[in-house]
Amino acid sequence: MNLRHCARCGTDVEDVGGYCLLGHPLRLSAPVDSLKELRAEVDRAFADAQSQVAEVLQKVPVGAASEPAPPPPAPPVTTRHDPFEVLQSEPRSDTDPLEDFAPAPRMDWGPERHSVLRRKA
Repeated sequence: MNLRHCARCGTDVEDVGGYCLLGHPLRLSAPVDSLKELRAEVDRAFADAQSQVAEVLQKVPVGAASEPAPPPPAPPVTTRHDPFEVLQSEPRSDTDPLEDFAPAPRMDWGPERHSVLRRKA
C-alpha cells in the first residue's frame, strides 16, 4: 500500500492508480528532505571528481605542459595537373573530338516498353 499526500483531502491517503480513494488526482511531488539529500549527493560527487582531477594534475610534471608539441608532419608535395593539357595534346579518337572529354551518353535508361503497350495495326 502506497501512501501519498492528497492536497484536497489534506492528509496522506492510499494511492490507487494515481488517485486517492475519493477520486482526487494525486500529484507526484518529492518531499523536501529527499531533494536536500539529492543535492548533497551531487555536491559529494562533484567534490570527489574535483579531488581526482587535482590528484592527476599534481602527478603531471610542471615542465611537461609548457614544452611545445612536435609539429605535425608536412603534407605530401603533389604536382599540379594542367587542366589544359588535354586540349594541347593530340586527340585520341579519330572521329569525334568530344569523346576525348566525355564518353558517349547512354540512352538506355528509363522505363522499359513492353510489347503489350504497343498498338496493333
